[in-house]
This record gives sequence, C-alpha cells and structure tokens, in this order.
Amino acid sequence: MDNNKQILRKIKIIKLPKKVFVFSFFLIISTILWFFNALNKDYSTVLNFPVTFINMPENKVNTNNLPSKLAIKINADGFNILSHKFSSNFIPLKIDFNSLKLKQLRPTDSSNLYFLTNNNISQNLQSQFNKNFKLLKIKPDSIFFNFTYITEKKVAVRLVAEINYKHQFMPKNEIVFQPDSIIIKGAATILDSIGYIETEKLKINKLSENYSRKLSLVQREDISYSQNSIDINIEVEEYTEAKITIPITVINLPENENIKIFPNKIKITYFVGFSSYKNISEQNFNAIVDYNLLKFSPSNKLKTQVILISDNIKSFTATPSYVDYIIE
Repeated sequence: MDNNKQILRKIKIIKLPKKVFVFSFFLIISTILWFFNALNKDYSTVLNFPVTFINMPENKVNTNNLPSKLAIKINADGFNILSHKFSSNFIPLKIDFNSLKLKQLRPTDSSNLYFLTNNNISQNLQSQFNKNFKLLKIKPDSIFFNFTYITEKKVAVRLVAEINYKHQFMPKNEIVFQPDSIIIKGAATILDSIGYIETEKLKINKLSENYSRKLSLVQREDISYSQNSIDINIEVEEYTEAKITIPITVINLPENENIKIFPNKIKITYFVGFSSYKNISEQNFNAIVDYNLLKFSPSNKLKTQVILISDNIKSFTATPSYVDYIIE
C-alpha cells in the first residue's frame, strides 16, 4: 500500500499545467490548417504510371522489350497528387495505336524499326489523366518498336508426365491425347526456334483405373496458340503373368550346312493384360539364333533372340539366353 501511495504522489508532481494543454491544442490545429493550406498549392512531381499498348498493327508483332511503366512529370495540387498515390497508381495508361502515327526510324529502306516520341503520345495520355493533372514531361523520351510480320507454324505437342501404376496394373494402350499438334503464331525469328510445345506436368501415383482430363499447355507470352489445352485419355487394366515355350529357328544358315542346337526350344515368361490374355499364342513370338554370329562366338554357344510380334505384351523374359550347337 505504501508503494502505491508513493506512485500516486509522483504522478501528481509531474502533472502538466493547464497552459501547456491549451498550447498543444492550438499547435495541432495550426499544423492541420498549415497542412491543408500546403495541399491547396500546385506542385510539380514525377509519378510512375503503369502502361499497356493496345491495337497494335494487324499481322505484325513487336519483338522489342517495351516499358511497363512511364515516369511522367506532372503539375497538380497537393490533394490530387496525394489522392493518386493512394488510389489510382495501379490503373494502367493505354497507348492506343489507332490514334497514334508511328514514325519509321529509317524511312529510306525496308527497316521494321519505328518509334514514338513524347509529342506523339502526350495528347493521347493527357485525356486519360485526372483533369487536374497537367502533363509536363515523359520518360523514356522515345519508345522504339521492332515490328515483324506474324507467321504461323504447326508444331507437335509433347506430353510431360510422370505416371506410376498400382501393382499389377498397366496401360492398356498407348496414352492418347488430342490434338497431338497445334498451330502457333508469332514472329518468324521466334517460331524458327520452336519445335514443340510442352504440356504442364502430369503427375499420377498408383493409377489403377481409366483416367481422362484436360491438360493445359505451357504458355509463352511471345506467341499465340490455336488452343491452350489438350484432352488426355489413359486406359488402364490389370495384368497377369503367363508362360509359353516355342521352338528356336536358325537363320542365315547356308544351304550346304546343317546345325543342331541344344536346347531347341525357349521358355518365355510374359506379362499381358486380362483383355488380351486369351489372344496370345506362339505366333506372337519369334525365337531365333543367327548362324552369321558363329564367327564372333569364342565358344560353342550362340545367343538367342526373341522378337515380339504383339503390342499387347508389355514385358517378357526368355531362357536360356544361349544355346549349344553342333555343325554337321
């Protein structure tokens, strides 16, 4: 309790006189009045305005980097300048080519270089300003354009995908997407370096059923596409393991030669979807050894080869990998 009393005594001691409060009140009022009076005056300042270019010449595209902002020196009263900084700084100014006349940099030749100066665009921009703004100067002083004619080109669509299938599931057919090519338009110098357009990455884990969706194409700002997405379809089915034994054929055997191989059959273990299981037979495989490889064989063995004659079989293994032979 004694401590609380001491604190209250100290507060009473440092209590300000009434005159100080009165002085502070009028000081604040006078500061506010001075501030409003200052805002009523005209000032010249530089403001950054976002800019966009519209109605470019038809069948042409600009290959220069255009400014995204213009530094414009304006004259206006403080209220309007302050209002702009808080409200309209993000409203872009529009440079409209329909109301502007481009000047050719070298009119005596076939140059594609054109430019706009401050005088060209000042009137166009002034109409977009606040009526209380007076445009004084624009930076950069000139805007340059390098126009080239728009061309078109047909390019392939490249699927970017990372697909994992659930255990004992596999794609039934090749992944189908439509369209597999598109028309792109842009400057010839840009199109010459483009051979394909990629899709956004498709990532699927443990896929076990048919899958369809629209897949967007990776966009580029310097060209346009005939369409911005493709339709993709993946057919999936469960697979099973099967085995078959078929005879081995000797190829490139001279007419006056005879050769015997041991063993003369090969055992194939393969994986096939259930829908195709009953359709697989010996005709879907061709097992061979090549007589011409004898001169490269340091031993009495020949390497076996299995040729697959079916799109429905996804993978297989074959044994033996080598056979013995006797030439008669």
